[in-house]
Parts: sequence; structure tokens; C-alpha cells
Amino acid sequence: MTPEQTEQAVAHYRARFDPIGLYENEVYDSIPALLARLKAAGAVIGVATSKYHGFASRILAHFDLARYVDFVAGSEPDGTRRREDEVIAHALDRLDSGRKQRAVMIGDRHFDITGAKALGLPGIGVTWGFGSREERTAAGAAYVVDHVAELQALLLTAE
Repeated sequence: MTPEQTEQAVAHYRARFDPIGLYENEVYDSIPALLARLKAAGAVIGVATSKYHGFASRILAHFDLARYVDFVAGSEPDGTRRREDEVIAHALDRLDSGRKQRAVMIGDRHFDITGAKALGLPGIGVTWGFGSREERTAAGAAYVVDHVAELQALLLTAE
């Protein structure tokens, strides 16, 4: 695609995603309960996403998850922070040094894992969502979990 075609395609995507697409997400079973447990344990919860941070914030609010999240680090419409490692670095900038040392990245794609590794963080791959177990393992995930209970055990032990 030419740069003009790319710009037009992005505009069409955003025109649909903004009023409709962002509400077509689903909250995975047990995630709200896990987030509540993490908050009760004193965890700082950040969302690092290559999505536009405004969309991510609206998705969290729509699904009543924003109350668990301390901050959202995402991309900007002008293309700032497109790569996962850039987004994760931006999220880490919001943490004090003690929290940075205990930070982990949880994701369902290899981008999440390789972004975490680039910044020296352990990446936890989850098998719900997109991608495959093999993708996460090949990317170097420190752990790959199949169930929210497994993720909870890892996180609450680490916290």
C-alpha cells in the first residue's frame, strides 16, 4: 500500500472502531475477580497496549474494569509508541524503582513477550486471547498459563 492508502485504511478502521468496534470486546471469565484480588493485595495495575490509549481507556470504562487500573499506557494517534517495547517502557516510567523491579508483562501475543524481554521484564503468556502457546513459548515467555487461577497464583506469589 502507498502511504496515502495506508492513511486512508487507518482512517476507515478508526471510523468504525471508535463508535462500534471497541465495544465488541469480551471480558474473560474470572478477570474482574483477579483484578480485585490484586488490588486488595496492593498491586499497581497498568495496561500497556499498542492500541490508542484513549480507546483502551474507554474499553476499560465500558466493561467496568477501569476501577482496577492505575494507568493506561498506549499508542498515540500520531504514531508515537507503536511498538510494544515503547509502550511497556512508557508504562514502566510510571512506576517507582521498587515496583519496576517486580513488574511483569502479561500478554496473549509474542509482541507482549518480546517487548517485555527487550526491557528485562518477565513475560507471562496467557493462552486465552489471540496467538498460540507455541508463539508465546518461542518468544521466550517466562511462564505460559492456561487458566486465570494459574495466573493468580503466579502474581500473588510474586507480589
